[in-house]
Amino acid sequence: FEVWLRLLGSIARYHSEAFNTFFSASRLRSILMSLNEKSVAGFRLIHAIVRCCGATLSSISVETSKWVTKILSESDTLTVAARHALVDILVEFPALRPEDVNVLELAMKWLIQVNRSHEHCLYVRALTALVKSFWLADEVLNPTMITQTLLLCFAFLSDGDFQSGDAVCELLVDVPQTFVQPTMQSLTGNSNVQDAVLYTFTVRFVQFQLSPAIGTWAVALLQGLAANGRIYLLTELTRRCAKDVVLRQLLSTSTEVCALEVLEVLLLGYRHSADVFLSCLPDLASAAVQLQARKSIALPNLERLLYTIILYLHPGHPERYRPLLEVLSNSTPPDDSTMKQLLAQRVWCSPSVLANAVRSKNVLCDDSLRLRDVGSFVGLENLGNTCYLNSVIQAFFMTDAFRNMLIRPLASSSSSASGLSLLSLPQQAVTNQLVRLFAFMSLSRRATVDPKAFLSSLPAEFRRGLQQDASEFSKYLLDAVESDLSRSHLKDVVKDVFGGQWLHQVECAGCLNVSSRTEEFLDIPVSFDPTAKESPSLEDLLTNVFACETLSGENAYMCEHCQTKQDARSRHFISKFPSYLIITLNRFWYDLTSSTRRKLLCTVDYPLTLRLPVWSPQLSEQPADQVAYEIYAVIVHSGTSAEHGHYYCFAHEPSSNIHPSTARWFLFNDGDVSKSSSESIQMLSRRFPSDLAYMLFYKRVDVRSQLASAPIDPVLVSIVDRDNNRFDETSTQRRQRYSRYSISQYRAWEDDDDGGGAGGTKGHSDVTHGGFSGARFVS
Repeated sequence: FEVWLRLLGSIARYHSEAFNTFFSASRLRSILMSLNEKSVAGFRLIHAIVRCCGATLSSISVETSKWVTKILSESDTLTVAARHALVDILVEFPALRPEDVNVLELAMKWLIQVNRSHEHCLYVRALTALVKSFWLADEVLNPTMITQTLLLCFAFLSDGDFQSGDAVCELLVDVPQTFVQPTMQSLTGNSNVQDAVLYTFTVRFVQFQLSPAIGTWAVALLQGLAANGRIYLLTELTRRCAKDVVLRQLLSTSTEVCALEVLEVLLLGYRHSADVFLSCLPDLASAAVQLQARKSIALPNLERLLYTIILYLHPGHPERYRPLLEVLSNSTPPDDSTMKQLLAQRVWCSPSVLANAVRSKNVLCDDSLRLRDVGSFVGLENLGNTCYLNSVIQAFFMTDAFRNMLIRPLASSSSSASGLSLLSLPQQAVTNQLVRLFAFMSLSRRATVDPKAFLSSLPAEFRRGLQQDASEFSKYLLDAVESDLSRSHLKDVVKDVFGGQWLHQVECAGCLNVSSRTEEFLDIPVSFDPTAKESPSLEDLLTNVFACETLSGENAYMCEHCQTKQDARSRHFISKFPSYLIITLNRFWYDLTSSTRRKLLCTVDYPLTLRLPVWSPQLSEQPADQVAYEIYAVIVHSGTSAEHGHYYCFAHEPSSNIHPSTARWFLFNDGDVSKSSSESIQMLSRRFPSDLAYMLFYKRVDVRSQLASAPIDPVLVSIVDRDNNRFDETSTQRRQRYSRYSISQYRAWEDDDDGGGAGGTKGHSDVTHGGFSGARFVS
């Protein structure tokens, strides 16, 4: 057949008159009518005839154009080979393209459907050439036709009936870069484009082979979603595609650079939770090893991304990060300014907008649907820089006496005597909301509880989304509880649990008179020298607190008995030891030279069992006895600066029979609760130099532990039971609905409630194809 076609071409060249006479309009019509629509050879014959004489006989073009129109109207039955032959004709002879058939739309449809495989390579090139031929008008690019092509690309890729679309990459590579940003901004900002349709398109697009040209489109698409408020689409996309990008494309030399850039946009924008990053950890560690082995050009950016996340964005997972840190052991972490700059470049939106998007009814598989693990504790959702609050609440919850006294049933005699129950406090009272929160943390079947109601009961400075000091918040909270309960039978609960008493004494060297005064305390702040080169121990710091001080010279003591200034000895010591002791290590100090607050990064060694001296009132040189305490909670501040960082908490339920070294420790990192150990806590600062103990919680050894399963007020039980029932129903319905969707074909999620998600409109109607419209959260 190939020989016959060459012979036909020779006849047309050297015997054109005879050739044109033989292939008259009537003969060509007869040939066309006899052709089978699947006859590739017949298509090639027509191509050869038109090439040989179509330019000289207009009747040939007319008859062939009619035939092309007929074939295109029945295009669904054509084989790939037949389509290829037909496309070759349309590319070479634009005049044969019928006016009553949208050839551009048909070519885009075929291009979207075909796999970009080796056997289809020439076919894809032919289709691409056909589409691009519409872009030129007198050899000049026609922006309108390019825009129409991109709109058709979106329409077909977002249609759930199409399963491929890889070949469209061949086309997008040739689109001028000046179209990338405006096109994606206009597409993602078009209110006529339904969220579910846009989601399907984005999922497929991100799964393309992320070559440099396609990667630019993908990043622009993600940035457009963020800029136009389609935040919950980004959260779902991150959940479903981040790991796939890591697995499939970060390991390929041809796509590693752009895959890493897409991964940056996803992981650094998804700031409300570490769940996606934690799920990717093994794959990221494996990728880092492979990139190190081949000395990849993408390795420095991957290391920068990983350090930014584990040290700055999502700290507080020391056990899970240990394998990754071992892989990164030969690299140097970036400085603070580099990490902050990277985070600023990849931010999606403000913390409040992100938090609202995460809690949106359209976000599938959110943390509120996770079931609490058996034998574990409930996490607290981070509502935007609320890690300080979550850590303090978890430490107070693990203070068994404090928790149980607030949520236990009220005896009728006590209730009537006081005339006030805790739940009868005003709805916005801090203690009312704290009691409810403790009840949910005790009984909820949810893995994560939303403390929004408790947060709304706090003063404005704790509700504006700014990072606060954990120690200052703990002081406020205890004061608020004490104030709220001042008229109840539990008016002394804070003092009974955390209250201690200082005895301050001054002995005059002249008359030997001893002046004494007492002062109550709820915690012991401990300061240390910011210029010290060696790491102090907690015992050494407390020794300095209890040490005698000589008052002389300008600091001489004004003795009331002598009526003159005298040298004296001063000491303060604990006269009443609290049942539960809170020690705050004053790590934050004001540097006068730079006029900034700084964080002391030195490690303080603290014991599992702390023994405090019992001093006699006679200002003796040696303590008379000791009181033993055992640690049960540690609040850690992660970060190198006093102006930002992250708080998390280690804790175990204190027990009279179990030493802290063998207790079941847990790590409370906002909504994530995982098992830990005393060894991990004590080794923490060696592995993570900026993760340092800030608040220490000790329980006096001779204080009897309370039952973890202590009875709870029935009213509180009924409140939590109702929520558990709603959780079971919602979880079942949502998981059944979720099981109907897959990552490759996602149509539209449904919800019976009114309203739409962020940045989109509710409904499932087809997308309008008429054109485009228009143009540091760290906790």
